Amino acid sequence: MEEDETEVEVELEETIYYLREGKFSRELVYHTISLIYNDKNMPVVVADSYYEEYSEFISASYVNPHIMFLTDEAGSDECIVGVAATQVGYLEKETNSNLDSFTANAGNGNYTKYGKWYGQNGVPWCAIFVSWCANQANISTSIINKTASCDSGMNFFKGENLFYASKAYGGNYTPKVGDIFYYGTSTSNATHTGIVEGVNDTYITVVHGNSQNQVRRSTYSLTNTKLLGFGSPAYENDTHSYEYSISDQYHTGICSACNHSTGLVKHTINYSYHANSHWGRCTECGYYATPTNHTYTMVYNEEGHWSKCSECAYNYGTTVEEHSYVWKYNDTEHWKQCSECGYKTTNVVHQWQNMGTYTKCVYCGKTQ
Repeated sequence: MEEDETEVEVELEETIYYLREGKFSRELVYHTISLIYNDKNMPVVVADSYYEEYSEFISASYVNPHIMFLTDEAGSDECIVGVAATQVGYLEKETNSNLDSFTANAGNGNYTKYGKWYGQNGVPWCAIFVSWCANQANISTSIINKTASCDSGMNFFKGENLFYASKAYGGNYTPKVGDIFYYGTSTSNATHTGIVEGVNDTYITVVHGNSQNQVRRSTYSLTNTKLLGFGSPAYENDTHSYEYSISDQYHTGICSACNHSTGLVKHTINYSYHANSHWGRCTECGYYATPTNHTYTMVYNEEGHWSKCSECAYNYGTTVEEHSYVWKYNDTEHWKQCSECGYKTTNVVHQWQNMGTYTKCVYCGKTQ
C-alpha cells in the first residue's frame, strides 16, 4: 500500500468450520477489511465486511454485491412523476438565454431548457416537457415517445392500444398516477398535455409545462369537456429502484433510474428472535441488525402478567402469572392492584356496614 493513503481496503479469505449434530461443515468466507491510519501512522480496522452463507450471519458493514454493481434501472411511474414535480415553478424564457435558471429571463418566447434538450426551441413545449421528463426518468421512447406534438403523443398511445377516452368522450377509464393526459377540442386534435400526479373520484392533479408560461401543478375535473383522455404507459417498473447508503440507524435511497432521493430515513426493523436474543432486518433497505439480548418489561391484561421484550415483542416463557392483588382505596372508592405489575381493577364505591362506633367497607376493610 502507498504510504500517503489514508484509507485502504484489504481482501482476505477465511475458512470457517461448523459443528452441527455431530457433523463438521466448512465454508470459505471472503472478508473486505477497511483500514485507516491513525495519527501515529498505524493502520486501524474500521470495517470488516463479510457474509457467512452457512450460518446466514452478515456483518454490519456487508454490502450485497448486486447492490454495489447496479446499473441504471428502467424508469417507473413514480420516477416520471417525481422528475416532473421537481420542475414546478420553472418559468419560460423571453430569449434563448438563462435557460437553466428557474426564474431568470422570464417571458413568453417559448424558450426553455426542455426545448434546448429536444433540439427545437422557441415553439410550444408542453409535449416536449413530457418527453424531457421521460428521458430524465430513464423511460424508453418505446414506452413514451419523444415528440414535440400533442397529437403525435396521443396517436402513439392509440397505436399501442393504451389510450383511454375520458368520461366526456364516453370512456369509463379511471386514470392512474403516471398517465399522460391530453386536452383539446376532439380526440383528433389535442392542444395540451402533461403528467398525472394524483387522482381521486372527481378530479386529477397534473404537472404540465407551457401552462401560463411555466411548469405548473393544476387540477382538472374528470368530467371536463376538453379533457380528451389518457395515455397509460406500459412502465417496466412500478416503483423507484433504490440503491441504499446505510448506517446503524438510518438509510438513504437513491433511485438508479431517476436519482430521486428518499432523504435520511430511520430503519424499519422486522425482528426475529429466540429465547436469549433478537436480531432484525430493515424492511426497506435490508440493513442487518446484529443480535442483542432481550430487554424485558412487565406487561399485563386482566388475566395476568408476563415479561415481554420491549424491542422485538418476544414473550418470556409461555405462562401468564396470576395477579397478586392487594386492596387499594380512597375515601369513596376501592380497587384491587397487582403488587408485581401494577395492573388495577375498576374503581368501585365502598359498601359501608355499621359496626356500632364506626362503619367499615365490607369488601376492602376501610373504616370511617
